[in-house]
Amino acid sequence: MSQKKIALISILKPVNDIRSYEKMARSLANKNNYAITLIGSHSKKKTEGQEDPNIFFDPLPKFNRLGLMRCCMPFVVLKKLIQLKPELIIVNTPELLIVSILNQILFGGKIVYDLQENHYKNLIHQHNYPPIIKHMAGYLIRLKEVLLSPFVDHFILAEKGYVKELKFIKKRFTVVENKTIVKENFRRTQRSKDKLQFLFTGNISENSGVLTAIDFYEKIKTLIPESTLVIIGHCPSTSFYKKLKTEINKGIELDVSTTPISHAEIVQKILNSDFGIVSYNVNPSNENCMPTKVFEYLAYGLPITCQSETIWSEYISKFNAGVFLNFKQFELASTADQLIKFNKSFIYKDIPEVRWETEEKKFVELINQILLK
Repeated sequence: MSQKKIALISILKPVNDIRSYEKMARSLANKNNYAITLIGSHSKKKTEGQEDPNIFFDPLPKFNRLGLMRCCMPFVVLKKLIQLKPELIIVNTPELLIVSILNQILFGGKIVYDLQENHYKNLIHQHNYPPIIKHMAGYLIRLKEVLLSPFVDHFILAEKGYVKELKFIKKRFTVVENKTIVKENFRRTQRSKDKLQFLFTGNISENSGVLTAIDFYEKIKTLIPESTLVIIGHCPSTSFYKKLKTEINKGIELDVSTTPISHAEIVQKILNSDFGIVSYNVNPSNENCMPTKVFEYLAYGLPITCQSETIWSEYISKFNAGVFLNFKQFELASTADQLIKFNKSFIYKDIPEVRWETEEKKFVELINQILLK
């Protein structure tokens, strides 16, 4: 029986993006007779398992995310799709919805829209663009999603909260959360119980709360002088990266790049640290979202300090795995004391529900059903 072709396509996400490649593509390739092609931005990072005979990488030419070349990328993707003629396209950006539909009109096939974020809310409520531009872009993207939604066979939602936020998905959706693929036989580093190493990972931006994390650390350091802070992740904004470097003082290790960081490096930092900081600036764009780093920290036994009265603090509290506070106003001495005591008493427990395996089965079954229709 010939292999069915599946294309996972993106523009800004790297061709070996963790969700698209390590979770979705590898889950499908390991269990079914599929040939899977990943189309995305060029990536320098090495990914284990790229020798899989059923997975193919087709990176886009290098381009600046804010440059004119980006406007050409949908046409480059369309050319690749015409050559490939996939039976199923999994697309995760509204930029490529029209391209996916054109391929559907020309060759048939199914379309799955993997909604990893609420693009409209992200644009409106984050401070990445001037007010007029972000509102215009937000409304145009939402209009595109609404008008093109009838062509989409199924929607995958990375967040449970999107069910009530996104009305255009109707009842054609499945929630597939961004849970963690856990490294086998991992070991946490044995560290001093009186010296705390804090960790901030993931997307490095103003909205992700990295400046809040630095401010929190600087205050804690006045009472726990030998504490340290490690910041590791991808900072897509060159201007913010330069601003961030001016905030760095003694005791802060900055491992930040304007290109994606190896996930293996991030996992190693998780295993070497005492507390992960989750300090998002809470607003309508993220109030219903579960940060991927929460799943990662819980999976690898890293206690978390985060903003109280959020959906992630409620989730973390179920496992007694965190210290909660108001980052804008907290009592310094009692918080420092609480962190030390929690660090000394914390015992790692395996939490199966934060692992990708809980999402993998329903994802694979969904794709099988869609391709059989």
